[in-house]
Amino acid sequence: MTDRPEASVLYVNADSVLESVSHHLEAEAARDIRLVVCDLSTSPHIDLAGARMLHQLHLNLGRCGVQLRIIGARGRVRDLLRAEGIDEKVGGLDRRRTLDELPRSIRQLGQ
Repeated sequence: MTDRPEASVLYVNADSVLESVSHHLEAEAARDIRLVVCDLSTSPHIDLAGARMLHQLHLNLGRCGVQLRIIGARGRVRDLLRAEGIDEKVGGLDRRRTLDELPRSIRQLGQ
């Protein structure tokens, strides 16, 4: 499953992003989903509420045995996510990692 917010992830929309992903999981029979990819390439900014939402998403998915990966995060977004410790939880943050490369990088990590 891939989800891409089409705007900055801020306090005004962080809850709706979390709800959207949760809705997709429920609709897709979450038992078959093992990986959720959040593409932040179209999200130039993120605030603390957005970072906390991603942390909560990671926790919610983890309870279901689903991994969260983030791709396409820009410089300031990566900086904030790293400061919040999210990079360690989502297998790192690399601006150059693409959706096509993600399965290969996960296999290399043995995850």
